[in-house]
Amino acid sequence: MTTFNKDEFNRASVSIREGLQTLHVKVDRLMPAVTLAVQPWFVPVVVGQALLDAFQGIVNTFNEVLRVVGELITSIWAPVTMWEHRGKWQDEVNRNASTVASLLNEDTSQHLNIHKWWQGPAADAYRRVVRGQSQAAARLASIADRVAGVLTACAIAAVPAFLAICFIILKLVAIAALCLALVATGFLAWAGAGGLAVELATDFIALKAVLAGLGAAYTVQVTQYNGLDGELNNTANFPGRAWPLAVTHEYDDATVDDRALGTGLVDDNDWRLSPPGSR
Repeated sequence: MTTFNKDEFNRASVSIREGLQTLHVKVDRLMPAVTLAVQPWFVPVVVGQALLDAFQGIVNTFNEVLRVVGELITSIWAPVTMWEHRGKWQDEVNRNASTVASLLNEDTSQHLNIHKWWQGPAADAYRRVVRGQSQAAARLASIADRVAGVLTACAIAAVPAFLAICFIILKLVAIAALCLALVATGFLAWAGAGGLAVELATDFIALKAVLAGLGAAYTVQVTQYNGLDGELNNTANFPGRAWPLAVTHEYDDATVDDRALGTGLVDDNDWRLSPPGSR
């Protein structure tokens, strides 16, 4: 799967919630029904106790499933949120930062050919600061792209996992219904209890495998995400872990008329470098 199908995910999420509610109701009815089934006088105590023990084990497994999946659905909409934020990181942050980096890149930008019409110390200083701004913006674009990639991978990984969980929950609901049907036959339910326990255990193992796979996929992405800290701490692009400052403090306020300096020029179209220690 290479994209996130929000509708498909929403359907799976609703089915899981509804399935859990149905399963909860059936599991709550199971032990009272078993207790009632072993009360008749003709049911041997040994058989009745064995039946109670067998179905108590089944109920315990059901309750563990309800606990595990119940914890999962507390953040069931997280993949949708991840997908929506992915769009913001990719379409807004990455695109805008890439645009800024391109516009401020004197080697590739058609708008910043300052070396063609501006020469001198101030122009050199300006190029230095612009280069730093371009590189920082490019780094931000790279970080945004990686964040978007992590969010995309996490959202996409959730879809097949939740579909598999939905399928397993539906199977468990059917098993719970079958358990109730067997208990209704009385102590004869003992004959089918073992098979149901095996089937339930198998499905629970499958559920844990799905969750483990989803957890492994998320662990990989968390590792990728944690690696972004190194980029944010890159002193070459973000000195002092901050956006590079402009060097306007190296210039005066650009109000000095060049004619007052005896240059003979009428236009004051260049800033002068401030004298050392003047700022």
